[in-house]
Amino acid sequence: MLITAYERKFVGRYKRLAEKSKQPRGKEVNMNNERKFDELAHEFAEAIRMFAEKPDNIDNFESYLSYHFDAWMEKYAYDPESLTSEVKHFAALEI
Repeated sequence: MLITAYERKFVGRYKRLAEKSKQPRGKEVNMNNERKFDELAHEFAEAIRMFAEKPDNIDNFESYLSYHFDAWMEKYAYDPESLTSEVKHFAALEI
């Protein structure tokens, strides 16, 4: 399977984010991050459930990304909070 330059950039960005989130910064900070990530994971999963109930929304999201994926990645998907917020936004749209 061939990997495009964009896919390498995408994977590299998420590997760096994952590594950042795993860096030790004290026990209390790590516990807060774990709770925060648990909450974000729940919110992200809820957005996916909303997409499942609204197939037009996932089609809209796909269409949007097909034209703006690079800009969207830089503007909204640079950290877990922003990514979750943006996916929730698209899932909740009334189409």
